[in-house]
Amino acid sequence: TTYGSVLRGNLARILEGCTPAAIDAHSEVRSAFRAFQTMLIETLPPSTLTAFAPTLALQIRSGLSHVSNEVRKDGLVLLNLYASHFGCAEVLSDVEAIRVIEILCQMTSLIDTSLS
Repeated sequence: TTYGSVLRGNLARILEGCTPAAIDAHSEVRSAFRAFQTMLIETLPPSTLTAFAPTLALQIRSGLSHVSNEVRKDGLVLLNLYASHFGCAEVLSDVEAIRVIEILCQMTSLIDTSLS
């Protein structure tokens, strides 16, 4: 769209600057962040965003490992958003995928412990 060149020219700064929104205490901020990420996915070519895979992976890991259950749930939504548009291999390197799987396993063990 009209903002494509502005986004591409400043994408590193934009992605790094909005990363804390992925784990913000307010659900409205996290929701707006996901809406913004969706707009980026729909506006920019996949190769443009996957160049920033480490930043996207950080957003996912931060959400999934957060102390707040609501933020962790939103981290799963963010993981699903990226995986459904790019495929995990495009966003997560092998090392990042292992880290995310470890976090997901920890989440599962916490759920199992709390249900026991």
